[in-house]
Amino acid sequence: MGRRNKKPKVGRPKGKEPLSEKHYRAIDMLSEGRGRLTRAQIAKKLKISRMALWKWMQRKDFQKALDKEIRRKVNEIMGKNNYRRGTLAASAISGDMRSLERVLRANDMIP
Repeated sequence: MGRRNKKPKVGRPKGKEPLSEKHYRAIDMLSEGRGRLTRAQIAKKLKISRMALWKWMQRKDFQKALDKEIRRKVNEIMGKNNYRRGTLAASAISGDMRSLERVLRANDMIP
């Protein structure tokens, strides 16, 4: 028989908007080391809900930008402290999360 009459789609289009200045401010705050703000504090500073921040953190482009910023900060710290790029540091920079965690802990960036 005939096609069903479908309701028109409402709401936002499925495609994600590019990251905004607020996204990058959140990324900067999330990538800080020890003594960093909680997610609730970050959301309050940005005047968004905690749920909105959580949703941002689920976006692949947000995660990629956050990882990139963390790597940049690790590189900066390693340069300041005159670390040689040993096996652990090189692994951390190349994306080995376990090595990255060790480097961040050694520099008091995470508890």
